[in-house]
Amino acid sequence: MRRLVPAIWMLLTVGCHAVSPSGAVQPTADVVEPASVPVEVPVVAELQPTEKVELAKSHLRIASDCLGNGDQEQACKHLARYVSLHPDQRTGRLFYSEVLLKLNRLDEARRQYEQTAALLLDEQELDHHTLSHVHGQLMRIAEDRDELRTAHVHRGIGLYWLAQERSRLNDPEGDFSVEGIVCRAIAELTRAKSSDPNDARTHWYLHCCFQMLGQTPQAKARLLDAERCLPISPLCAAEQRSVVLARQRWVLD
Repeated sequence: MRRLVPAIWMLLTVGCHAVSPSGAVQPTADVVEPASVPVEVPVVAELQPTEKVELAKSHLRIASDCLGNGDQEQACKHLARYVSLHPDQRTGRLFYSEVLLKLNRLDEARRQYEQTAALLLDEQELDHHTLSHVHGQLMRIAEDRDELRTAHVHRGIGLYWLAQERSRLNDPEGDFSVEGIVCRAIAELTRAKSSDPNDARTHWYLHCCFQMLGQTPQAKARLLDAERCLPISPLCAAEQRSVVLARQRWVLD
């Protein structure tokens, strides 16, 4: 857990998307001792933008101190406060997810990882490495809860993002070929599809895998299945947009 502390300090300098006019970090009267901050504190609407930034930084500092002292419970409370102040800051949400998982608060960790993945997919330049990590953690949670189909889904998606990451390396083959990783992803997602043929996410990532391999008929079939399942198995906003755009491309072609 100590490895999280330097990364949280990195967030203090780059993660809040704003700085005070002077560039200096000023103390704020809103900072309280760790034990008195509840896990979910609503954002104070009256806060000015710079006050909001400084308050968020204060909670990150306290979370870092708590992690350094081995107090994950208190760190989690301050990370929750940070996330409430910066809900679109995916790095902070990812650290919050990691601490929740360390505390074995699996349902909460799953929600935060899912929201982190949604934020990652909304970025212009996709972070394939972090997407692979997030789905690996979601796979672990599913395995801990004996949710085998869900574990297959996240293992398959994680492998797909790993293949995307490796395909951009100077030596994409390495010890494991990109094609081999994609084939493993297809095997995992196919197992998941056999358990639930109406899951849009499974079909969508099967489409992505077949597309990567250049297997057009299979890719098109899975895309149509994903579109069919959208009303009963919704995806996150970025995934839904991707399905619609992919379908439009097929029509134009």
